[in-house]
Amino acid sequence: MEYENPNRLLVVEDNAEVRALAIRIGTLSGYQCAGCASLSEFHREFSSLSPTVILLDLVLGDEDALPVIDFLASVQYRNPVLLMSAHDHRLLQSVQLSGRDRGLHIAGIIEKRMGMERLEHALNSYMIGTRGAVAKEKKISPSLTLLIIDDDSNVRSMLCAIGEHMGFKPFPVASFEDLRASFGLITPSVIILDLMLGASDGVEVLKFLAGRVCFAPVILITGYDKVFMDAVETKVAPLGLNIVAKIPKSHLKDIGQVLEKFSFKPV
Repeated sequence: MEYENPNRLLVVEDNAEVRALAIRIGTLSGYQCAGCASLSEFHREFSSLSPTVILLDLVLGDEDALPVIDFLASVQYRNPVLLMSAHDHRLLQSVQLSGRDRGLHIAGIIEKRMGMERLEHALNSYMIGTRGAVAKEKKISPSLTLLIIDDDSNVRSMLCAIGEHMGFKPFPVASFEDLRASFGLITPSVIILDLMLGASDGVEVLKFLAGRVCFAPVILITGYDKVFMDAVETKVAPLGLNIVAKIPKSHLKDIGQVLEKFSFKPV
């Protein structure tokens, strides 16, 4: 089936006011939107809309939403899923990790108590194709933008070439200072970060991204071993960033396979 709008948001939320607010935010961001309040309604709306992004409340009245995770895994749904709940952040992180282990693109966490303003930032990261008048007013590029943060010019050139081959528009920066100066100019779809960025600590950069409410998938690279990358990921886990891969610089050729998973093509 062909759809007029390539950007389609399905809001799975039993609270009518929250559901209406999320749909309004999605519509203003340029999405075709639908909403549902129960598991039975979800299957009907999923089939009808073929969503490119799903906003999923983990608790639907007296039901939990884990059957939705089971269903999405069974149909190999590969588009972004945003989790939302008023419950403890640790529950959200647990479901996030479980979903990723089953091959789902659990792209971010929306905590109701933190406010729904974060949703717009997330949706802007997952737009597909042209965004029409809404995007032009917001001055956001319609391309899938690959933010590359690395102080090695040769590595930046290699990653730019890989990104272009995968259909991304590369945006390379060489330092933390360059990142801070340019971050407001783009909405990254995927971020590649060298954990040893000159004199800057990769943890410092990750904290900056978390402070900017960044939902884009983050790929960590480094010249150090996996133990170092695992330690960094553990240290920044409370930030709620979407770290999707850790790749040593000796295996940069594997970046293309990771980027392919996050090209956000409609199912």
